[in-house]
Amino acid sequence: MKHRILLWTMSLLGLMLTACNRDYEPLPEHVNHVFPLQEGKHRIYHVVDTIYETATGPYDARTYYRKDLTDGTEQDLLDRKVYKLWRYTSPDTLNGGLDYQWSYLDLWTQYLDDYYAERIEGNRRRLVLRIPPYVGSTWNGNLYNNLDAQTYRYLSIDTTVVIRGTTFEHCVAVLQIPARKAGIKGSTYYREEHAYEIYAPYVGLILRHEKFYEEQNGTPVPESMVLHEELVSHNY
Repeated sequence: MKHRILLWTMSLLGLMLTACNRDYEPLPEHVNHVFPLQEGKHRIYHVVDTIYETATGPYDARTYYRKDLTDGTEQDLLDRKVYKLWRYTSPDTLNGGLDYQWSYLDLWTQYLDDYYAERIEGNRRRLVLRIPPYVGSTWNGNLYNNLDAQTYRYLSIDTTVVIRGTTFEHCVAVLQIPARKAGIKGSTYYREEHAYEIYAPYVGLILRHEKFYEEQNGTPVPESMVLHEELVSHNY
């Protein structure tokens, strides 16, 4: 009996040691560069932004280009050095967006430390990445804002993504809300939601998708929206 207990104890200890070793496996180098903070660098996105109000169609469906420019730093209320993210928009022109007409939209800030990558969207702090990234690891993206808790999870830390004919390798994919549906579309109740972001090494955010769609008695509720952003160009 003592022999069996000893074997069981050694097996359990072996599993524990294996798990510990797995936690400390070296990560690929590219995961350290998916949230670059370099002044003077920008990313340009094509954005499809739809807000629903009636059953006959969208209340507001817009397509436009947006430029996110990292330029300048400041100290936030927590006395942290944050990087300014200046955001501009341009109409979705007929010539493929080559003739941009930028207008100031707003100013966000960004922060990166040894634990999280943070995007401060106006006054709303969002923990967009957990450091270091491991597949399956989770965190509350809304930990520091007044929204409901939202579990973010790494789906992959080394995936290949093709956007508008451009291939991005070694990307990190973050699932913010799993794809899920409830009810029957066009009936008394229907709800559909899905949200995720993808980051590329040395570039940053290359794809963002958010969908929160809800119907009551066949009519979309005013809060329903679909936002899709994909990278067009950058100078990183």
